[in-house]
Amino acid sequence: MEDLVLLVLAGAAELFAEVLFELLGEELTALAVRFFRKLVGESKAIRPILAAVGYLLISVAYGALSVGFYRRPLIHPTRSHGASLVISPVITGLIVARIGLVRKRNDKDVDRVESFQYGFSLAFGVAAVRFLFAR
Repeated sequence: MEDLVLLVLAGAAELFAEVLFELLGEELTALAVRFFRKLVGESKAIRPILAAVGYLLISVAYGALSVGFYRRPLIHPTRSHGASLVISPVITGLIVARIGLVRKRNDKDVDRVESFQYGFSLAFGVAAVRFLFAR
């Protein structure tokens, strides 16, 4: 029974750490997009699929950079290690979408990255790179 509790707690800790790490990447990306938009000004709208691919590429770069700095997994892998590859991007996407909703209610700029689709795309890229290369 004690092993089951430890397994559940380890899985929850891994999930929490990955979501927190992905949220950090999401917010850094959102800040960079806002800064770039203020620097350059409004640009021509990009097609949604190209934007999703762009955010996915940014997240792969962010994941690769994070593996370069910290090669080990954030939390020691458990039996459910692969489940976080899907679960953490979904949770991160939901949180980022909520952040975008709050920003919109407060009449602040909302970027594409602050929606579920793009947030999930970013978080999935980071999670996939860390899952494949963090040892």
